[in-house]
Amino acid sequence: MHNPPTTEDIILDRSIQGTDCQRCVDWAISMLMLGHETDYLGRLAGQLPPFDLDSIGILRDRALEELGFKDLSSEALICCSVANALQQHRNDDLMSERILKSAKMLYVNHTILDLHPLYLLSHGLNDLEEFGDQWYVEGMNHSNASEIKRSMVDAFIKVHAKPLY
Repeated sequence: MHNPPTTEDIILDRSIQGTDCQRCVDWAISMLMLGHETDYLGRLAGQLPPFDLDSIGILRDRALEELGFKDLSSEALICCSVANALQQHRNDDLMSERILKSAKMLYVNHTILDLHPLYLLSHGLNDLEEFGDQWYVEGMNHSNASEIKRSMVDAFIKVHAKPLY
């Protein structure tokens, strides 16, 4: 048996406009088993093949709204995913650097304006490491880079992180 998708997986699927009907149903069932009993999770969990893609997408979105995800735009969901990943790996420098690089690429590829500070931070940290100086983040240097990184990441998390069930 496979592991059911997490809310994070469903958000990522949704943010790239993907709807895997079976994954959505499996997610709803696992959420109900974890005790998150909402109307639309129950409706989604009860869907059987052959699936209607539009109906599954609507039920998924309404279930996410019931769980507190009010803005279901791709940009908001991507920022939420990045913020939650940064929060989860807050004390792991290697993973947080990887997440910042991913955020930088998401900004470049999708022009998600809320990711711009992370884009600048990633470039600034990279330039500090590679060249010993940077021009992306005002005032950031070797002696305060960790503090500025923590401050910028915390500000992003505060705005965009959502509890995932």
